[in-house]
Amino acid sequence: MIVFATLWGGPTPADATAPDNTTWLIAHGNFGCAFPPKSSVVYQTTAPLYPLISGALAAIARIGHGLTFPSPAQLGTSCSTATAALYQWSFHSGALASTLRLGYLGWLALLAGVVSIMRALGKGGTRLEVVTVALVACLPSVYMPLLQFFHPEDLLATGFAMIGVALVLRDRWLGAGLMLGLAVLSQQFTLLFLIPLMILAPRTKLLRMLGGVACSVAVVGVPLLAITSGRAITSIVVGTGDVGGSNISLYGIPLHSSITVASVRIIPIALCALVAWWARSRRSVTTLEPVALLALLALSLALRLGFEVSLFGYYLTSVSVVLLLMEIAVGRIRLMYIGWTAIATWATVAGGLVDHGTFVGVDVRVWQVLIVIGAVYLAACPLFAATSYESPMETNTRLN
Repeated sequence: MIVFATLWGGPTPADATAPDNTTWLIAHGNFGCAFPPKSSVVYQTTAPLYPLISGALAAIARIGHGLTFPSPAQLGTSCSTATAALYQWSFHSGALASTLRLGYLGWLALLAGVVSIMRALGKGGTRLEVVTVALVACLPSVYMPLLQFFHPEDLLATGFAMIGVALVLRDRWLGAGLMLGLAVLSQQFTLLFLIPLMILAPRTKLLRMLGGVACSVAVVGVPLLAITSGRAITSIVVGTGDVGGSNISLYGIPLHSSITVASVRIIPIALCALVAWWARSRRSVTTLEPVALLALLALSLALRLGFEVSLFGYYLTSVSVVLLLMEIAVGRIRLMYIGWTAIATWATVAGGLVDHGTFVGVDVRVWQVLIVIGAVYLAACPLFAATSYESPMETNTRLN
């Protein structure tokens, strides 16, 4: 994967301002501008876990240390000139290329999540595990968070979330909570993993999982809030999510206020909770079996796509990987999944990896609807089949 990315030109600097600026500031101990006051934000800050890790690695590797880092005076009052100062510093120090390569950490986390799922399925050390890892490495959407736009936090979050799911399948709920907590601190869309699992978890095990989530937040989030005088709360809760603007719309419906945007963000969370509740009411045992659980999570992620104000390729990373793992768990890869992957690769904003315009004459929102419908269908079929399954014992009970 790294060789292919290097041949392609390496990680892109597009959209790299948010994670890289925060990485450099953390590496040099300036948490104030890493998470600046909301009133003076001149760049969006990502969820905190990735920049904390990359900042530590940048400090250890002494990235850019050949040139003096911008002083507080150069960063400006309330960090108002931080972007310009950091751009000049990174350009003259050559820090950008090395910092972008830290994004490969996201791939390592993603592959760790895939291997964890395969081992939870009992396929560890088999040829199928190797083939699955190879197939994931061939998914175009896996490259988009680094080669189309720079969002390694999405890869990191998906990796942690899948490790959490694997621990649920192994009945290790405390560890699952720890991993899912780290996932949410990496990128907030992983609430679509956490909330269904909270609904499906037996009560005693739910407490263990919530305890794990609380531990992750306490270890990472609480010290960060203390250091930044609470300013990191926006990064923890919202991350790079849109906060409203005159140019934001959903299927042509303008979303001018942050309240409206927040409401749109809540809809897929509510829908995934509703689907999880429905699945549990249908068959409480089988919903924690691998196929049903992966299908439910894939459906939750697919519903998110239907309420995104844009359709960038890296939005599809998590759902395409979970759908592939679901197909592997079922024991076959449907042609529809291959077709869906092809369309999802091509018909996104900025044209996926090949940077072309969306098909001439067809609005991107049309492709968004088709991608959402395809993903929902791919996930819903195995979910309906699993939740309608009736064991021989249940059949005998019903007939008697």
